[in-house]
Amino acid sequence: MPLVYIDMFCFVKEDFEDIAHDNSLYIQAEFSKALNNFCLLDLKKQKIFDKNGNVFFPNMSVMLRTTCTNVEKALYTLHLLGVLTIEKSNDIDKIESWFRFYQPKRTINEISAKSIFDIKLPDSEKIFIKSKKKGFTLITEKEKIINKNNELVNFIEEKCKDDELLISKFVKIKRDSLGTKESRHIVLNGKLVNSSRYFYCLRHNVPISQIKAANIIIDKLSTIVDFPKNYALDIGEFVEDGNKYIDVVEINPLSTSICYVNNSIFENSDYDFKYNNIYGFGNEFFYDFLANPGNYVLDRTFGVNYEYINENRFEI
Repeated sequence: MPLVYIDMFCFVKEDFEDIAHDNSLYIQAEFSKALNNFCLLDLKKQKIFDKNGNVFFPNMSVMLRTTCTNVEKALYTLHLLGVLTIEKSNDIDKIESWFRFYQPKRTINEISAKSIFDIKLPDSEKIFIKSKKKGFTLITEKEKIINKNNELVNFIEEKCKDDELLISKFVKIKRDSLGTKESRHIVLNGKLVNSSRYFYCLRHNVPISQIKAANIIIDKLSTIVDFPKNYALDIGEFVEDGNKYIDVVEINPLSTSICYVNNSIFENSDYDFKYNNIYGFGNEFFYDFLANPGNYVLDRTFGVNYEYINENRFEI
């Protein structure tokens, strides 16, 4: 498989209609404009524009950066326009089925949402449920599924009645003074390029044990011919029956993955990045830090929670 060099990023206009300026997608778009490798897909008009608003056609493969809501439509529209993407629909399908390529210690099964009240459930008091298309995650009690709890039934019908779900037993992830011990690792060409815990603004270091574990997992996935070489790997330190172990939480496509403060999708060695990034932030975040230093925390205050709050995580 040839090496991938990301020379052009394609963002989606509809994603920016209601987005805060401290959102990572906005920060990445602004940095991409500064690097002159930005283009914008308008799904309604089915046209692509450059940073100055001129109609534009990329003469190279692009890395799509969008939301889960718009990714399928964006890939389809780019295909109609004849634009090649670095991450294709079949890559995303494989990454979303990552557990078929790499077996974590917990068993993950794929089911239809309609069948959730009829299947044999994992042997666990609590059950972890995730939309395969990354719309939400849910932790619920096994008894509530068995008894068809009204709140749970309504949630499934409203959120995902036609979706495929990933279901497993719920395993706790260890916490420390900074929060949940999870980290996201950006992988390009089968190599780990940067790592971050789930913070948008806090200067920090990822535990070496998690980076070592991530590299071992990446090396294993790199030997699988059919598995894509570009993705976002999430790992955590699980606690089960008094034992601790580091394992995969999930693997996500690059096109839709959130980047945290030490992550970056801008890793091409040819970029002329003029500033000395001294805080370990991802390049796009350091660029934003220079303009908006008040949005970042260089020295933590104990007792303050800096973790990213995922509004699509639920517990019933």
